[in-house]
Amino acid sequence: MMMIIDPFFSRHFLARLGRVVVLAGSAMCASCAAPPSSSPPTSLAPPSSVLTETTPTPSPTTTTIITPHTTIPSNPGENTPLSQSAQFLIAQTALSNNALPKAAGAFTQALALDQNSPQLLNLAFQAQYFSGNIVAAAGLSNRIHANQQSVALSQEPIAAITAKNQDWEALIPLAQRLKTDPTSQVIGSVFMAWGLAASGQTTAGMLALDDLKHSENTAGGGGGAGGGGGDGAGGVGSEGETLAWLGQKACMAEAMGDQNLATAIAHQILASIPPGTSPTGLLVSTAGVLLRGGETDLASQTILFLDNTFQKPRIIQGFHDGTSPLFRSPSALECLAHGIATTQLLDATQLYASLARLHLARFLDPDNHHFTYHIGNTYVQSGATDHGIQVLDQVAANSVWYAPAQLATIAALRSEEARVGEAKTRLLRLMRADPNNPILWWEAGLLGRASGDNKEALEAFDKAIALGWGGDRIHYMRAVTLAELGQDEEAETAFRHSIATAPFNPHSYNYFGYWILERGGDLDEALNLIMTAVEHQPDNGAFVDSLGWVLYHIGDFDRAVEFLQHASRLQPNDAVISDHLGDTYFALGRKREAGQEWRRALRLQPDAELASSIAEKLNTLDGGG
Repeated sequence: MMMIIDPFFSRHFLARLGRVVVLAGSAMCASCAAPPSSSPPTSLAPPSSVLTETTPTPSPTTTTIITPHTTIPSNPGENTPLSQSAQFLIAQTALSNNALPKAAGAFTQALALDQNSPQLLNLAFQAQYFSGNIVAAAGLSNRIHANQQSVALSQEPIAAITAKNQDWEALIPLAQRLKTDPTSQVIGSVFMAWGLAASGQTTAGMLALDDLKHSENTAGGGGGAGGGGGDGAGGVGSEGETLAWLGQKACMAEAMGDQNLATAIAHQILASIPPGTSPTGLLVSTAGVLLRGGETDLASQTILFLDNTFQKPRIIQGFHDGTSPLFRSPSALECLAHGIATTQLLDATQLYASLARLHLARFLDPDNHHFTYHIGNTYVQSGATDHGIQVLDQVAANSVWYAPAQLATIAALRSEEARVGEAKTRLLRLMRADPNNPILWWEAGLLGRASGDNKEALEAFDKAIALGWGGDRIHYMRAVTLAELGQDEEAETAFRHSIATAPFNPHSYNYFGYWILERGGDLDEALNLIMTAVEHQPDNGAFVDSLGWVLYHIGDFDRAVEFLQHASRLQPNDAVISDHLGDTYFALGRKREAGQEWRRALRLQPDAELASSIAEKLNTLDGGG
């Protein structure tokens, strides 16, 4: 089976950070069948902190403030139109649709009807926190601790509000408690360091940052949308100094008034970044330190290390004409927010908490478009497209993060046929400002394919290659486009070039092998190509189907049926696989099973051409029976 994968943006390849919403939703809905009155699920919390289940007991006479704007009614029976069960089901449905804000509201309303339920308190808190409602989450946190309960992450919103109020001395003991919780240890170290430094204990704050120095949590990697805009891999510099630690040291030095030290640390950061990596958030902040330290040329060179999702010429121009927002020095609160976000974007171990921490950073520094970009992209990647685009559109046009945010939005719109026109309009705006950026032409090619204009797509891919864009993705998609245009000789050359430049891409092997098969080419070569694809991804139903289908054409029906049966198990709702399996059953004389598979294929609503072919085979089979 030909299987075209757009490696630039696919919900089958979610960024690790983006998966947090899906993981949270599936966890919270693990017991969706259970009515809330019998014991709501508590699985949003990490396993170590799941509360002991108790049967919720309604308490209609209690009045509790949940947020500054929401009071639980003292007699919900008269004024609340929806029951607790209804609110609970609304929350679960919202989670299944990745609508976290709606789920947070519904869980909180369910809690209003049963204020003594530790399970609902747990779920309401975590849903509010994951949704970015920091004030509401903090109010629920206070109730959790007043009840002497233990819920992971519950101290964090309280610490954030304390920092937001710049009550730095009060933040220190809160940070100390966070550091005793393994799930909050790293973020607690960041709070502690800034609480000390901002309260006048700069040396102690610098020393407190050492807790980040050897932290395993800051050595992971994170991805971004559209092949760029992510924060790359963390890395370890000389003497085990992590990039997150160095970035926080530079920020603290600058915020405390020592620009020379900040600039020296910026040099150290550049020397510590591992070759071949592009931690974009750190590069941008480091460029800002250098710019404010008077090293404009080195700041510009640092920007050139960013990937092509960024409008590098425009950013550098802002350095020279004085319009760049990076000229403004960050405050202690803004540096704290950056530290929280950096540890999460370089974190590969706490997926369930990363989105919440990004919201926490944005709460502390709402004008930081770095955080806004990653939050919006997280929602887009997890399938909450409209909500994600709303967040991404909050990234200002003069921001360094504007182009990555727009490209993430364009990629999301491209996946919806009705919105391809809107995606093209957005892309044209970017191209007018940066016409020689190869990644924009690559995206133009993908949009051409999405709109059914392969000629336009081919021209855009060729332009991107001429501008220096290479690798398996563009050569593979160019080969597919040539094949669909019927330019067979050029397509074959392009497929072979794609495999030569990226032998690790199984999609090139599968598509090329199936393409050879469909055109009556060398079946042995087709078999070898497809077998290579299956070796790379043995559980890919499309690849296994291709292997079974080439064996069918070779005449090895016994082996073919084994692979096609396996493909059908891997992708049970695929009409092409069912059709292939039916043909193979028929070739083996198993006509009843052939008819069953063909009829099943029709029920799966294949395209008109395949449906007509299957109907003709069924007519022949019925006529012969």
